[in-house]
Formats: sequence, C-alpha cells, structure tokens
Amino acid sequence: MKPNPPRTAAQRVDDAVAAQARQIGNGHDGTADLYRFGGLDPGPGTVPPAAMPAPWTWPQAATLDELSAARLTPPEIIQGLLWADLLLLAAPGGTGKTTLLLWLAICISTGRPFFGHPILRPGVVLLVSAEDGRELLLARQLRVMRAMALTPREIELCVQRLRISDATTGTLRLATIERDMVVPSVAPYQIVAEAQAQGKDGQPIAVLLDPAISFGVGEGRTNDAEQALVASARVLIHNLQCAVVYATHTGQGPARERNFGQYSNRGGSSFADGARHVWVAHPADAETWRKTLGRDLPPGRSALELAIAKCSFAPPAPQHLFFEREGYALERIEPGRRAQVSAAEHFDARAEQALNYARSLLDGGRMNSVHTLKALLREHMGVSDRDAKAIIDDLTDRGLLIPCRRPDAGERGAREYLHPLRRGESLPETIVTVAAWNAQKSAAMTSGKRRAGDGGV
Repeated sequence: MKPNPPRTAAQRVDDAVAAQARQIGNGHDGTADLYRFGGLDPGPGTVPPAAMPAPWTWPQAATLDELSAARLTPPEIIQGLLWADLLLLAAPGGTGKTTLLLWLAICISTGRPFFGHPILRPGVVLLVSAEDGRELLLARQLRVMRAMALTPREIELCVQRLRISDATTGTLRLATIERDMVVPSVAPYQIVAEAQAQGKDGQPIAVLLDPAISFGVGEGRTNDAEQALVASARVLIHNLQCAVVYATHTGQGPARERNFGQYSNRGGSSFADGARHVWVAHPADAETWRKTLGRDLPPGRSALELAIAKCSFAPPAPQHLFFEREGYALERIEPGRRAQVSAAEHFDARAEQALNYARSLLDGGRMNSVHTLKALLREHMGVSDRDAKAIIDDLTDRGLLIPCRRPDAGERGAREYLHPLRRGESLPETIVTVAAWNAQKSAAMTSGKRRAGDGGV
C-alpha cells in the first residue's frame, strides 16, 4: 500500500487549529502545540496566539451593572464616519483605493481630521498589504505625507504609529478550510497576541487589509469565504476594540454602471451583510464631474466619488464625498464649488496649516508669544511678516488662538503665550486666559482700594 504523503507546514497548522479548539474546550491550553504542529518554535521568545474560545457555552444572566454599562454603538473613531467595527471599501481597479487607505491611515495616526471629519481616537494603524510590497508602500506613504503638508509633530506621529506589514508572499491567510468548511484560521489570533504584546498604547485603532481576496481561500466558495473573513475580522474587533477595513474590487457590472449600492463588491453578499460600514468609490470623467458638481475638472486632475453606502451607527441617509486627485494629493470638493481657488480660500488653507503647526509646537512643549509665533511662521511657511500677522490675527479673532497666561510665569521673562485649539476643542481648565487673569487682577485691586477706604473712615 502506498504511504500517505507527508503533511505540509500549512496543513499541520490547520490540524493544530482543530486540536487547539478541542483542547481549550476540555480546559487544556494547546497554544504551544499550534507552533509545534506548524513547524514553529514555541520557545520563550515567541508570542503565542491569543486564546481561541470554545465553540459555544451557555450564557450567564445579565447583571444590572452590565445592562447599565451597555452601549448602543462601539467606540467612534472618525466622527460620523467610522466606528470600531468592520468597514468594506470597494472600488474598481485603478481608482485609488491604496491612496485613499493611506490618507485614512495617516489621518488616524496623526489625529488630523479626515476631510473635515474629526478623529476622535487617534493612534496606531496596522496596514497589511498582500498586493504592494513594504518598500513601495513606504514610498507612497512619504508622497502622501508631503501632499498633506504634515507638521513636524504630525510627521513624528505618522512615522511611529503607522505600521506597514508586507504580506505579498501569500502566507498570511485569515481563513482556512477545515473538514470541508471555511473557517477563521489561527492568523487573527496571532495578530491579536502580537498587538496586545505592544501594550495598551501600541495596540491598533484600525487594521487595514488590502486586498481582501488575498487573505481568504479564493473565490471557489464565495459566500463561505467572505463569511470566514468577516468572522476573522470579528476576532480582531472584539479583542482589540479596533476598526477593521477590507479593501476589495467592485464587480464588472457595478464598475461599468457606477453603481454605489452596498452590494457593489465583487463576489457574494456576505461581505456587505457582515460589514457595519460599506464605502463604494468610483472614478468620474470630466462630463460626469460637470453634471454632478457643476464645475470643470482642472487639467492634470482625476476625479473620485465616494459613497457611504452603509453605516449601521449613523442616520440612514446616503452621503457622497467628492475628491479631485493630483498625484498623491486629494482635495475634497463641495458640490457647486468653482474650480478656481479664491484668495480667501488660499488664506484659509494657510491659516489651517499655521494652526496645525502651532499645535504641534505646543504638543512638543513649546509655548509661543505673538512675536515668536510670527517669526516661526515666516520661517516654516515662507510667508511675509504682514501675512503672518494677518494669519495670527484671524485665528485669534476666531477663537482658535487664545492669549493665555504661562503656567510658569514669574516676575521676569515671558508671561503670556498663544494657546492653539483644534476645532471643537475646549481650553483645559488648568489654563488661565489673559482676559481672565486681567479681570482677576483688576478685581483684586478694586477690592484692595475698598478695604483701604473702609479703614480710613
């Protein structure tokens, strides 16, 4: 009788997954066996996979504390756009999905608003690419950072927090076939274990996987394969309280028709059904752009329309975002806006850049007076002394630069500085404005004069 061929490393890992589930169900942790059966070293230097749960256990009764603490939505990451749950981003090939993903990743990692939507939970972003290698993505990341005109502090945060993983070898699969069923593989549990080993501040706020098809078992079992990827995403979401983003292509029909429906992705319906967010993007030609936005597409630019086709945590009305792309730069365009940029719009953009720069200086521990900030704007942004003063005056008038008393103010040296605020942000209670300080000082002097007058009667 012909002997059975030896099991491959991948098959041994699959066998170990089944053994792990059985052992955990019997109260035995078989983590080390996962590595041994897979041909890996389970030594002390290896981070073991996160514990895989038993298939099912009888639920306990809810407590009053559990009921009162229950939330209707997971943590919100981008205001009105993204929560800590599954997002499916679908677009035809060549639309600019990777560039859009990089903008998303950089905004979350730096805290910069995502095209007008504030980042409520900035932090680490894990971008796993099975399509483009690490070097190519790093080169694109740098171009996007330049196009965004990041401040020094934002550059520091982006470099530290945006982690790019090269999965182009095809060895990272989030789904596998076991007993003729498509199920999550051990990989999501390994990702959880590695992320948790980074400490609380090092765990990802978002995990981006591009393209989704490369992390499954192929397209032979479409809905089953998609459902397994959804289940794997749930492992990451549940254990890390993060958003998971799968990038995928639209079908050929939706691409031709520019269909923005939630089922526009190539494949089955399990992805869209299992995702809590679905974003669908399509390119637009000059004629479509003119009809949709009432403006001509400037030379050298391409157009992109992004639909928020599904969001389970926000009002059901569909929302469309419109972008013009030039290289790696993306500019959001409001419907009806003309193509020419006015002097006022240019000034507003410079003021926004100045505010971000002032905030990065403060985050780095540097408090600037009107005089020093004006000099820094001239040096950093290349503006004239007159323009720097106009920008500071404008931001001060709008309540985004607030004259405050330095906490370390003494009898000598600088006593005041300009405190920059992001939109929607409040001044910390420990900070005293110059106006409040002067009012307190005036009240104290008035009170002193009254006491002196009362003593002389």
